[in-house]
Amino acid sequence: MFCSVSGPSGSSCVTAALGNTWSHSVNTRLIFQSLGSERRQILIAKSPLAPFASFVYTIEKEGLVLQGSPKCYATQDTAGTPGPVRQGQE
Repeated sequence: MFCSVSGPSGSSCVTAALGNTWSHSVNTRLIFQSLGSERRQILIAKSPLAPFASFVYTIEKEGLVLQGSPKCYATQDTAGTPGPVRQGQE
Protein backbone atom coordinates (compact mmCIF):
# COMPACT_ATOMS: atom_id res chain seq x y z
CA MET A 1 0.00 0.00 0.00
CA PHE A 2 1.40 3.38 -0.98
CA CYS A 3 0.34 6.97 -0.43
CA SER A 4 1.25 10.21 -2.15
CA VAL A 5 2.78 12.89 0.08
CA SER A 6 2.79 16.57 -0.95
CA GLY A 7 5.65 18.80 0.15
CA PRO A 8 5.55 22.51 1.05
CA SER A 9 6.81 23.59 -2.39
CA GLY A 10 4.11 21.65 -4.22
CA SER A 11 6.37 18.67 -4.89
CA SER A 12 5.08 15.21 -4.15
CA CYS A 13 6.47 11.71 -3.70
CA VAL A 14 5.13 8.21 -3.22
CA THR A 15 6.03 6.45 0.02
CA ALA A 16 5.08 3.18 1.70
CA ALA A 17 1.92 3.79 3.73
CA LEU A 18 2.98 1.31 6.42
CA GLY A 19 6.47 2.79 6.86
CA ASN A 20 9.95 2.34 5.44
CA THR A 21 10.57 -1.03 7.14
CA TRP A 22 7.44 -2.53 5.58
CA SER A 23 8.40 -1.29 2.10
CA HIS A 24 11.47 -3.57 2.23
CA SER A 25 9.54 -6.63 3.48
CA VAL A 26 8.17 -7.70 0.10
CA ASN A 27 10.99 -9.89 -1.19
CA THR A 28 9.37 -12.62 -3.31
CA ARG A 29 8.70 -12.09 -7.01
CA LEU A 30 6.25 -14.34 -8.88
CA ILE A 31 5.78 -14.10 -12.65
CA PHE A 32 2.56 -15.40 -14.19
CA GLN A 33 2.60 -16.34 -17.91
CA SER A 34 0.16 -17.78 -20.42
CA LEU A 35 1.38 -20.80 -22.40
CA GLY A 36 -1.61 -20.96 -24.71
CA SER A 37 -5.36 -21.08 -24.34
CA GLU A 38 -5.43 -23.48 -21.36
CA ARG A 39 -1.97 -23.84 -19.83
CA ARG A 40 -0.30 -21.23 -17.65
CA GLN A 41 2.99 -20.96 -15.80
CA ILE A 42 4.14 -19.50 -12.48
CA LEU A 43 7.83 -18.66 -12.08
CA ILE A 44 9.43 -18.06 -8.71
CA ALA A 45 11.82 -15.38 -9.96
CA LYS A 46 13.11 -14.08 -6.61
CA SER A 47 12.84 -15.57 -3.16
CA PRO A 48 15.06 -15.75 -0.08
CA LEU A 49 13.65 -19.22 0.70
CA ALA A 50 13.01 -21.01 -2.61
CA PRO A 51 15.15 -21.67 -5.69
CA PHE A 52 14.20 -20.31 -9.10
CA ALA A 53 11.40 -22.68 -10.16
CA SER A 54 8.55 -22.98 -12.65
CA PHE A 55 5.14 -24.59 -12.30
CA VAL A 56 2.80 -25.30 -15.23
CA TYR A 57 -0.88 -25.34 -14.29
CA THR A 58 -4.41 -25.15 -15.66
CA ILE A 59 -7.42 -23.48 -14.11
CA GLU A 60 -10.24 -25.95 -13.50
CA LYS A 61 -13.51 -25.57 -11.61
CA GLU A 62 -11.72 -27.21 -8.63
CA GLY A 63 -9.04 -24.47 -8.72
CA LEU A 64 -5.42 -24.49 -9.91
CA VAL A 65 -4.26 -27.94 -11.10
CA LEU A 66 -0.50 -28.55 -11.46
CA GLN A 67 0.57 -30.22 -14.72
CA GLY A 68 3.61 -32.47 -14.32
CA SER A 69 6.43 -31.91 -11.85
CA PRO A 70 7.77 -28.49 -10.87
CA LYS A 71 11.14 -27.63 -12.43
CA CYS A 72 13.81 -26.20 -10.13
CA TYR A 73 16.93 -24.51 -11.41
CA ALA A 74 20.34 -24.30 -9.77
CA THR A 75 22.01 -20.90 -9.91
CA GLN A 76 25.55 -21.03 -11.29
CA ASP A 77 26.76 -17.47 -10.78
CA THR A 78 26.08 -14.31 -8.79
CA ALA A 79 24.18 -12.78 -11.73
CA GLY A 80 21.43 -15.37 -11.20
CA THR A 81 21.88 -17.11 -14.54
CA PRO A 82 19.82 -20.34 -14.37
CA GLY A 83 21.86 -23.52 -14.36
CA PRO A 84 20.88 -27.14 -15.05
CA VAL A 85 17.29 -28.20 -14.47
CA ARG A 86 16.53 -30.53 -11.57
CA GLN A 87 13.16 -32.26 -11.82
CA GLY A 88 10.82 -32.32 -8.86
CA GLN A 89 10.61 -30.33 -5.68
CA GLU A 90 13.63 -29.56 -3.56
